[in-house]
Amino acid sequence: MRLIILLFCLSANVIFAQELKSPEEFLNSDYGLEFTPHHQLVSYAEHVATNSEWATFEIYGYTNQDRPLVKLTITTPDNLDKLESIRSNHFEQIEKNNGAADKAIVWLSFGVHGNEAGASESSMNVMYQLASGRNAQAKEWLENTVVIMDPCINPDGYSRYSHWNRNIATSEVQPELYAREHHEPWPGGRVNHYLFDLNRDWAWVTQVESRQRIKKYNEWLPHIHVDFHEMGHDAHYYFAPAAKPYHESITEWQYDFQVEIGKNHAKYFDEEGWLFFTKETFDLLYPSYGDTYPMLNGAIGMTYEQAGHSRAGRAIFLENQDTLTLRDRIDHHSTTALSTIEVASKNSDKLNFNIGKFYSSNPEAQYMSYIVKRPENDNLDELRLILDAHGIEYGQAGGNSTGNGFNYKTGKEETCSFDKGDLIINTDQKKSVLISTLFDPEPGLEDSITYDITAWSLPMAMGLDACALTRTTSSSDFEPYRMDLQRNEKATAYAIPTEHSTSYKLVTALLAKGVKCRYTKKDIQYEDRSIKKGAVIITQADNRKNENWRKTFFNTCEELQIPFINLNTGFALSGPDLGSRSVQFIDTPKVGTISGTGLNGNSFGQLWYYFEQELKYPLIIVDKDNFGASALADLDVLILEEGWYNLSSSQMNEIDSWINKGGKLITIGSATQKFLDKDGYGLKSKENTETIEKADAQPSNYAGEERQYISGSIPGSVIQAEMDHSHPLCFGLGNSTYHSIRAGSRIIPMQQNVRNAIYVPNNYVSYGFIGSRVKEDNNNSLVAGVENKGRGTVIYLADNPIYRGFWKAGNRLLFNAVFLVEE
Repeated sequence: MRLIILLFCLSANVIFAQELKSPEEFLNSDYGLEFTPHHQLVSYAEHVATNSEWATFEIYGYTNQDRPLVKLTITTPDNLDKLESIRSNHFEQIEKNNGAADKAIVWLSFGVHGNEAGASESSMNVMYQLASGRNAQAKEWLENTVVIMDPCINPDGYSRYSHWNRNIATSEVQPELYAREHHEPWPGGRVNHYLFDLNRDWAWVTQVESRQRIKKYNEWLPHIHVDFHEMGHDAHYYFAPAAKPYHESITEWQYDFQVEIGKNHAKYFDEEGWLFFTKETFDLLYPSYGDTYPMLNGAIGMTYEQAGHSRAGRAIFLENQDTLTLRDRIDHHSTTALSTIEVASKNSDKLNFNIGKFYSSNPEAQYMSYIVKRPENDNLDELRLILDAHGIEYGQAGGNSTGNGFNYKTGKEETCSFDKGDLIINTDQKKSVLISTLFDPEPGLEDSITYDITAWSLPMAMGLDACALTRTTSSSDFEPYRMDLQRNEKATAYAIPTEHSTSYKLVTALLAKGVKCRYTKKDIQYEDRSIKKGAVIITQADNRKNENWRKTFFNTCEELQIPFINLNTGFALSGPDLGSRSVQFIDTPKVGTISGTGLNGNSFGQLWYYFEQELKYPLIIVDKDNFGASALADLDVLILEEGWYNLSSSQMNEIDSWINKGGKLITIGSATQKFLDKDGYGLKSKENTETIEKADAQPSNYAGEERQYISGSIPGSVIQAEMDHSHPLCFGLGNSTYHSIRAGSRIIPMQQNVRNAIYVPNNYVSYGFIGSRVKEDNNNSLVAGVENKGRGTVIYLADNPIYRGFWKAGNRLLFNAVFLVEE
């Protein structure tokens, strides 16, 4: 009887294995010859899990365009049966470093940039190699290794690219560089629905894909994470070890293990005669990458870059007259994926010991706690969203106290005071390294040649009043304020204080619902309440024809949890009365922007996201080539975003005429340069430009040209700016300084014929790297200026106030520009 049962089981296993198809067998498309639609990629992943006892399939979320975000977990059937026990032991090892775990956890992420499509294509081959049971080595590795695979991090971007390619692809591959399939149209598939670069969003979790993925990632905190990318088609393959600079928190062990993995990859690439490079270009400083973020969470985080990208199409001629095919790209990525798993399996003991050591060592930090001031009735929701996403613990002060540390607003080491209820984050917890990285004002920079921005401190990014203390601070559980909204149905008006960090969102919500609003340009004392300039005021007089306005107002405040002040009279004890011209009516403007070739897709997407998701206010988007007088005639506000585009002379003349008739133009970042030294505008470049003296000429230094270049650049630093607090552009931005993130070396000086509402003072404070040749140019430079032109207004925002969607400090600045500033 036992023999019969055994034969039956063996027969069933053979049939089971035969049902699992390779990508070539399963797909309707020609795998490796053309790009696979996302829905078929998902179907194949589901097929693998359904037909292999070595894999499970999970939909962990959805994109903005309702495409599924999926992951597979692949290991032996026995390991799958006790997967939760493996995860539990893994976290016990992390928290106690007690030898509780013996499995290696490897997370493979494919296709964060959608038009680097060879990455997601290769995921299917890797699934098959691991789950089919036909790869004897892989079966052995999986005995002590759990592999988690995300085959397509960015489904919307991948679909944008792959559908375009399939729509225009010819029946015969055309590898000539000038052929159509090698020239992807704007905005390209690199980015997600809102044109955000998801590989810059790991730490900030602004996007729906990031928030859902990070939740799953932190449920495992793997030993190894690989982010599969593609780069220019004439490059070769890049794998770890990474280039310098490394973030100072990255350990020697993490670097050494990258070297070990790299050597294993090199062995396979050398056997095949494939070229590769290491230790160049791709550094580990910026904390929001798919390699650095895992590093800061104890993993071996790595980027793998295959030559290809959208420029490669299905096949492309190379500089050596060879041809790079999609199949080549799949093979190269598959090789490094399997090689990574091999090294993990052979070193599971080392991986477990060192991740435990990473979390238990509690490295010395410059600051031991971070205190964030909590305005009245403000729960700091946007900050807490980030903290919660990363599993960072926080509490609140039990009473008033002081401590020595760094004041983020003044930029000085001094005695800081904090009050009962203020938010406290101590570093004596599991995520101490990540906390210090995200909060410290100045990251340690071992080399100025870096791939991205060099400063990002969260309190500055979010415009928060905060201090970093050199001691641990006692705290109790954080208690969100529960709004006790005193609904006075007979009040003459209601005021929304500017102190609440997201009160501006209430304004757009009310405007969208037909409730009319005002704001005060001056401080007001009403009865026993002081109201600061910039406060929004909703009056009975303005809304008397709307019988439901009070109910709408109360419900919206309740929904958004934003407090208000009941005003029982329009008579002020000091300051303007409600009927004063200083209590300005807020229009419901029609706002537009342009899109199309030449626009910086990321910057355009940030504006789109800001209006659609932050303000929830309509933004009319006009294609650049169709933009003209007819569109302008229908708009009240035009926002020009960053990019490399040109507007025709007729378009510029139409904008000029429209402003003079009463339109409001807002320029962001490099778009401001279009109006520099232009006739009819007050914005001027630095006068008396210095000529280069003969003595400044230097002999050639070819090897040093990269450093010479960066001496004149600002890759991304934070600059502490001063404000004209009386100007509506600055209302609600706090009572001290404004932190602007500056990326780019084209600096505009303070102006004579433009109001310098926000500016960089002489001998300014900055964080991150600024090239020596442009450091002085920032002195007395413009951040935000306002010019009256005819009956209209031009607002110049020299730096992008909503940079990458995580620079929340600028959200209110842009709101003010759109809704409050008239002069």
